[in-house]
Amino acid sequence: MAVPIYQPSPGPGACLCQGEILTGFVRYRLDPASLGGQELSLIRVVYAYVVVLSQACDLTQEFNGRKDKKGQLPDILFCNVPTARELKDATPGMNSTIWDRVKRNKDERYHFLEKVPAECDLRGEGIPELTVDFKRYFTLPVEEVYYQLTSECRRCVLCPQYLEHLSSRFSYFMGRVALPRDHASE
Repeated sequence: MAVPIYQPSPGPGACLCQGEILTGFVRYRLDPASLGGQELSLIRVVYAYVVVLSQACDLTQEFNGRKDKKGQLPDILFCNVPTARELKDATPGMNSTIWDRVKRNKDERYHFLEKVPAECDLRGEGIPELTVDFKRYFTLPVEEVYYQLTSECRRCVLCPQYLEHLSSRFSYFMGRVALPRDHASE
């Protein structure tokens, strides 16, 4: 029997999960061009897919604390998750050699996720192959996240081993060290 990669997201009113894939999520950013003016304006950014990267323990403590108005997590960490096709089509230089590394999770910037079967999707539709782009992370205030969190946007959650794999790869990417020059070989 194959080990499952995904499980359906919990229903509405449940705690957000680390490794949960959401769809149609919105973020509002301040328009830098409006900074010198009288009124500030916002840019609306809609993400087809995002994945929650905040730690499960922090999400649980925040969720439980919200009931007593004692939540202490100011923001939740997300990564943008384009479909594999979108990433491949939109990335200059994404030749077959690089793409082969990406889809085997051997490229440090990207994390490939196979398609989600309909039975593992809360909406019962399934999700195409995805690629987490570790350079495209952002946070949103907890209140904004829970305001948007409906059963329509909640899709699926990575199962434990696959969640740990994603989490460890993200932390490795964020912890990499820029060297002044690469090692040379004679």
